[in-house]
Amino acid sequence: GKTDLVLGDQSGILKVVSDFREAIDATGASEEIIFNPLSSSYESVNLGGHIWPVASNLFGTTKPALIVGSVLGGLFILRHDEGESLPETPSIEVYPNPVAKNATLTIKIGRPGTLQIFSTLGQEVTVPYYLPASEEIVYQLPHMAAGVYICKFLINNRSYTRRIVIY
Repeated sequence: GKTDLVLGDQSGILKVVSDFREAIDATGASEEIIFNPLSSSYESVNLGGHIWPVASNLFGTTKPALIVGSVLGGLFILRHDEGESLPETPSIEVYPNPVAKNATLTIKIGRPGTLQIFSTLGQEVTVPYYLPASEEIVYQLPHMAAGVYICKFLINNRSYTRRIVIY
């Protein structure tokens, strides 16, 4: 549940700083993160020259993969060994419900997508708003009259809805 930071530098070795928001510096960073099947252990591996890591969910699992580019050329794709397949239907949490006028909603979705709010008559109340995956987003509601509204989530070109009540 804590945010980690993946570092790449001129040494070519990936480093992970666990709960980096609480860390003072990167001295406690883990370097033994690449599994070697021959020795059945995690090791520190030089991926070649200056490296740039990026996390992305390439395999549709609960854990992201690391894509590492090197100044010497090539890409490395490091797949997490504990990732499980994502469920067919993404998780969508919207609370509090009911919510007061001009208050905030807390929204968390399992995959990246967009949110748009409609009235029960189908009128657009808001423009589409991008939501990243697995982050709690505090969404400020626009000025809206009391009533029932439809939150439409567009995730992977599929539409999901949740009703909210504004009082």
